[in-house]
Amino acid sequence: MGKFGTIHRSRFAPTARGRHASRADRLCDNGTVAGLAGADHYRSRHPGALSPVADRSHHLTGLLAPLSADPRELAERLLKRFGSISALTYASEADLRQCASHGEHWVEAFLAIRQLLHDGSREQMVQTPLGDDRSALDRYLVDTMGGLRRERMIAIMADGAGFVISEEIVADGAEGEIQVSPRILFGRALALDARSMLIAHNHPSGCAEPSETDIRQTRQLVSQADRLGVCVYDHLVIGRRTVVSMRERGLL
Repeated sequence: MGKFGTIHRSRFAPTARGRHASRADRLCDNGTVAGLAGADHYRSRHPGALSPVADRSHHLTGLLAPLSADPRELAERLLKRFGSISALTYASEADLRQCASHGEHWVEAFLAIRQLLHDGSREQMVQTPLGDDRSALDRYLVDTMGGLRRERMIAIMADGAGFVISEEIVADGAEGEIQVSPRILFGRALALDARSMLIAHNHPSGCAEPSETDIRQTRQLVSQADRLGVCVYDHLVIGRRTVVSMRERGLL
C-alpha cells in the first residue's frame, strides 16, 4: 500500500448544495473521516435502513456513511464488484477507482482508513521482539498477505535484541512459482547488520500448510544463512485466516 492523500474539506464546502452539502456535514472539521459518528448520523436520518439482520453490507455501509450520499448503494456496488469484504480490503487503488462514479470522492478516504489500520497493525508488530508473543505478528501478516491473489515472500530483519529493523519483499509471483535469490536476501541482511530474520510467504489458495517445496527451499536457506552468521528464526506460511510456523512443526 502506498501513501494516500488527505481528504480536503474544500471539496465539500459548506456553501455547496444538494449531494455535496449532505456529505459536508458528515466530515469532521479537520478533514478526517468521522466513521462511527457518520454511521450514527446516517441511521438517525434513515431509521430502519440498516437493520441488524445478517446483512454483510451493514458495517461497510456505516463506514461509508460519511463518504457517500447513498452509502448503502455504494456498499452493495463494491460487494457486487469484489464479491466479499475480504477481497475488498485487498483491492488495488486502480480497481477501487474503477468502481467510483463520476463526482465521487470516497476512494481517497477509504484508502486512508485502510492504510491507518495497516499502520496500527504494523506498529504493534514492530514493538514485539521476534521469538516473543507472536499474536501481533500473525495478525499483521494475515491482514497484509492473507488475501493476496499472488504469492509473495517477505523477510523481516531484526537486530541483536530481536526488534524489527526492516521488512523486505523478497519475491513476488504466481502461486508455487516464486524464485528466491539467496544472494539478494542475505546481502540485504548483511547490509543492515541484521542478526536474525523471519521469512514469511502466503498461499493464495488460502491453505497455510507448508508444501514439500516450501520445506526443501527453507532448509536450503537456513543452511546458507548459518554459514553467514545470520539466524533464520522461523518461516511462517500465511493462509486466508491462519498462520503455520515451520519452526513449531519442526520443519527447519
